[in-house]
Amino acid sequence: MIRFGITGIPLSCKGRTLLDAVVDIHSMGLSALEVQFLRLKTDERLIDMHEVGKSPKDLKNEIVLEVLKNGDPDNISYDINKPLEKDDIIKFLAPSTTVSIASDYEEIEHISKISKDVDVTLHMHSPYYISFTESKELYNRSIQVIKWSLILANALKAEDLIIELGMLSPTEGKKPILKALEELKKWMKKMSINIKIGVTTTPKNELFGSIDEIFELCESDSIFFPVLNFSYIYARDPELFKSTEKIQDIISKAYELSMQKLYIQYSGVEMKNNELRLTPLKRSVLKFDMIADILAKNNYEATVISTSPLLEHDAIYMKQIYEKIIAKNIEKKKAINEHIANKPSVNKKNKSTTKSKNKSNISKNENLKNAKQEKKVNIPKKKEVKETKNIKNNNKVNDSIKAKSKEAEKNKKEIKKENVHNKSKKNDKSKSKEKKSHKKSNEKKR
Repeated sequence: MIRFGITGIPLSCKGRTLLDAVVDIHSMGLSALEVQFLRLKTDERLIDMHEVGKSPKDLKNEIVLEVLKNGDPDNISYDINKPLEKDDIIKFLAPSTTVSIASDYEEIEHISKISKDVDVTLHMHSPYYISFTESKELYNRSIQVIKWSLILANALKAEDLIIELGMLSPTEGKKPILKALEELKKWMKKMSINIKIGVTTTPKNELFGSIDEIFELCESDSIFFPVLNFSYIYARDPELFKSTEKIQDIISKAYELSMQKLYIQYSGVEMKNNELRLTPLKRSVLKFDMIADILAKNNYEATVISTSPLLEHDAIYMKQIYEKIIAKNIEKKKAINEHIANKPSVNKKNKSTTKSKNKSNISKNENLKNAKQEKKVNIPKKKEVKETKNIKNNNKVNDSIKAKSKEAEKNKKEIKKENVHNKSKKNDKSKSKEKKSHKKSNEKKR
């Protein structure tokens, strides 16, 4: 199954709360929402006496993130179910932040229930500005922010937490980042928070987040999984997208490392003044069709989040592209299945014809065998064959001689007839001459 969704609140959403966003996402035919925990502002106060014994989760109109026990900043509790004590100081989200998420934990639970009812999966995105390499203060602040994000994600019953890990150290590379992640893993184990952490690919080489770095981290511990932001991957290496096979390899590897459940962030990109900018999909040099085709052919389970400037419009557009490819593939499969279904009947006919042919061939062979046997019985010996041949030849010669002698006799008879005829003609001529001479002599005498 492919879930399409957006990051943040839809542009067309009339209400600007998380609950409104979930309802609108469902009405658009989308099924995933990446909750942005970006504008992070906190306030703190000493608890009131009537709040003693209550848990931070039970407080109204406040989302408590941590408790300084007895006001001690070195003794911090992140357990929102642990009862509050006198002199505890609570740190909670400022009203400007809660407006876009929820007013308190009760509302967060309600949003979680509604999202399940309408089948919209929730994913939490931690604040973007994370740095483990610039200073100790920023290191501690970044760890604190990720802890708060994990608390909210856990309360919201989100599928996972999406994070970007910031700058690489110029001297130590990724060592401070890996150290911070180990610290977070120990804290999560202590707090019994079982949420997967998605690590996003990043657009620049000085940031942690190349494909190789992400894959190496995810191979080291199954708590991490890769988040493929294809606009950022394109920013690092546009040449990759000239080869479908290379993109297929990246997706299949990510699929393995994410426990057969891909997480993809997608936006259009364009170049302006040698800078890569996010743009709507229809104006993008990076087309979604290739990704959709790979997802469809391999039947991958995935969540595709639109990070485009047009958010829900491009999420719906990507869904339409994917559904068209699925429809084409179904038609092809039907045609292939029909072709295969027709083959067995042809094979049966062929089998029946071959059987009848075999039978006729067998009968022919039997007849030939019988004929050969009869020939073997009636075949004369070589000498007899020669004698019969000579007799036949002699008979032919005699016949030809007889025919020639008959023709010669006929010719003789014809010649005799001609001679007799010629003699009779001569006699007639001589008689006529005698008569003429006799007449002449008589005339003279007279």
